[in-house]
Amino acid sequence: MEIYDLLLSQTMSDYLDAIVEGVTVEDPKGNLNYLKVEAAAAEAAAAAEEESAAADTSADASAEDAGTQEESAEDSQENAE
Repeated sequence: MEIYDLLLSQTMSDYLDAIVEGVTVEDPKGNLNYLKVEAAAAEAAAAAEEESAAADTSADASAEDAGTQEESAEDSQENAE
């Protein structure tokens, strides 16, 4: 019975996804609060993605600077010898 329920659930989910795919929900009066929540969640996700991209960029730049400094220190040691 569990396999039947799983297959039925997957089929219904696929069916409903196909129906909802072409539908856009609009709320001109502002009565549907879940649209506001979804919009806020999307904005938060976009902001987090931008922050992580900026952090990755600065981490990469710091790693490159550190590598350059190590190479300079090695060159200075070789020149001193």
